[in-house]
Amino acid sequence: LVAYAYVLTRAGSPIVYYQAGEFGSVSFPRSSRSDPLGLGDDYLTSLLDVHNEYCRGPYIERWIDGDVLVYERDNACLVGLNDRRDGGYDQRTVNTNFAPGLRLKELTGNATDATVDPNDDILDVVTVSASGQVTLRVPRNKNANNVTHNRGYVVYGPFNPAGTLTLTNVDSTMPADPGSKPAATRRLTPIDVIKAATFEVKLETTDADASDLGEDDLALLRMDAGMDLNGNGGIDNLDPDFVGFGYESFVTENRPLETNPVEVSPGVFHGVYRQTIDATQLSEGRHYLSVMAFRSRPANTPPIFNTFRKVLLVDRLPPAMALVAPAATEIITASAYPFVVRSSDRTANRVHIFLDRQPGTDLVALANANQGLATQSDRDQFGLFLTGMGAGHHRLDVVAFEPTRAEPSVTTFAGIKVQIGGFDGLGDMNGDGKITNRDIFPFVQMVQAGGQFSPAGDFNGDGAVSELDVPLFAAALLGAGLPQAMVDEMIRVAQPGGATPATEGAKNG
Repeated sequence: LVAYAYVLTRAGSPIVYYQAGEFGSVSFPRSSRSDPLGLGDDYLTSLLDVHNEYCRGPYIERWIDGDVLVYERDNACLVGLNDRRDGGYDQRTVNTNFAPGLRLKELTGNATDATVDPNDDILDVVTVSASGQVTLRVPRNKNANNVTHNRGYVVYGPFNPAGTLTLTNVDSTMPADPGSKPAATRRLTPIDVIKAATFEVKLETTDADASDLGEDDLALLRMDAGMDLNGNGGIDNLDPDFVGFGYESFVTENRPLETNPVEVSPGVFHGVYRQTIDATQLSEGRHYLSVMAFRSRPANTPPIFNTFRKVLLVDRLPPAMALVAPAATEIITASAYPFVVRSSDRTANRVHIFLDRQPGTDLVALANANQGLATQSDRDQFGLFLTGMGAGHHRLDVVAFEPTRAEPSVTTFAGIKVQIGGFDGLGDMNGDGKITNRDIFPFVQMVQAGGQFSPAGDFNGDGAVSELDVPLFAAALLGAGLPQAMVDEMIRVAQPGGATPATEGAKNG
């Protein structure tokens, strides 16, 4: 971890390497740390926060000897690294460019960690002396009780803003996954569910340190990779050199604690930033909200901020499903096929697939009876291998459940083409492998009944056999050599109000 502390606090774009074992156990790339996502501890994620929120400005070496390296990111943070593997800590006094009297807090959590600092030797806060110097204690990689922790580092910087990020109109909150769930698929973050047409983002900031005069003077928000959230026609910050690139200003209410605080109770002041969001302009599914609150800083010094994050799920509609396999232009040439569907908004967590069910079938009841259960192969993909298909235009019904809604969605995909031995099956109502006058009676019966389905009779691929299919069936009959008079009779009786075919020959040939 000392190496990560060095890499993540130096200039440049560091890489936190994680060998996820996607292809099983391999010798290269070799396995790395198991905690870059915060599973089990927050050591690396805390260093990542320090990197993102503090580590800017020129690198200035302040101390180096055989054991300890101390350097400053000019007027932003002070880093101490220690490679000693015995117990205790090492104290050094160094020059800095910080203003005299400024209080610097330890940012990694090591100074308050009972394993790293059981005797409270590591300073939680240091104060810059009148001469601009700071005295810091850098832990060795064993604590005073000779317990190995391998966290021989500290980082000090000015207090960044404190506060609470909340949303209004939250329908429910999905808790984080339990620790018993496998690490590879475990969700660490709760998700707020939004079903209303609008909601409000609110950041309320508080005094992070009563002895520190610096407070927040700016807050910005961003959804996903950036979008117009405040309705002013564009994204507010598009300077790529600004850390707030892609972020939006709060316009519903903008009351920085530094310059225009809100008195929430007698003598108690908070900063308040609010923004009303039009949820109808957000896509269904998960969205990632980030809010940056900036500390007031002297001119020409690097920005220091705190990042507040939330994951929210816009769930105003039932889960939308898309057909992945077969593709739109694909023709299936076998009686069995592995169908794959995708949850377009990534909200479905249980999917059932049914083949060639009649319109009006209570598919939800079948799904609740655990029929047609598809296997989840990815976060948003579900598949089921189905057999017994003949040639024709088939129909696939998909029932999708999501954890935030009691009623599932039912999506129908029709016109799925299956050809067996080059035969498309259309018109072969009795399944004898050819089109004859014996197919007329079952076709007409189905048209007259209405609301029925057959892969052989659904010529136009809309998921039902109806009068819309009659002209196409007539063309198929003529193409098979049946006489025009017989085809005309079929057309007549198949129309709404038409009679049942009069001749037994139309039924039996």
